[in-house]
Amino acid sequence: MLGYHFGRSMHKPKAATYLMAAGDRARMAYANDDAIRFYREALDALNDRRDTAWLVPCERIADLCGPAGQRDRAVEFYGMVLKAYQEAGDRTAAARISRKLGRLLFDTGNRQAARSRFAEAAALLEDTNAPIEKAHLLQEQGHLAFRTGDYAGAIKWADDALHCAERLALQEDGGETANEATLAIAQALNTKGTALARLGKTREAVGEVERKRRGSAPLRTAQCRLSRLY
Repeated sequence: MLGYHFGRSMHKPKAATYLMAAGDRARMAYANDDAIRFYREALDALNDRRDTAWLVPCERIADLCGPAGQRDRAVEFYGMVLKAYQEAGDRTAAARISRKLGRLLFDTGNRQAARSRFAEAAALLEDTNAPIEKAHLLQEQGHLAFRTGDYAGAIKWADDALHCAERLALQEDGGETANEATLAIAQALNTKGTALARLGKTREAVGEVERKRRGSAPLRTAQCRLSRLY
């Protein structure tokens, strides 16, 4: 209601703030259609493209369109965001969008194009201090290796992802970085465990799955924090 109110006034940035909050709440409740609508309204409120604030709702719309089967629309929004970050010289953000495009291509079965996008993201991250984005990218590369039957490679990628992410999940500031690190850890453990199982290393695979279920020290830290939040 606040977003609706301020959207019909001169305070468009304030409207966008409330609409983004409404979109985030809807997304947490898996009401993705509502979330897309709120993000779309926030994007419309941020009509000054000289301010990079419009990139946030644009990316979140793309994040939701892909899983909803609206892949062409997701590619369109990701493309706009990627171009803006490239022009701004933000290599970490551009790498994140390239990674997400790679995952989208992977989900459509275009593994070669996905691999190219991941390689592009890796090149952008060279000589940057972006461990959480590197962890996500390493995990995606491990998942791709697993799907192509390279189980040993998948384990190597997953271990590299864990090395990047585990120390970040220990942060006690309750910030988004720690939460993102926890997500990367859970995904990497899943990839590693299933790859070990495919190689016949059942005991090791069970150990990784149990580690994910119980939570390693970083996972337990973030799980407690998320429990307080939600």
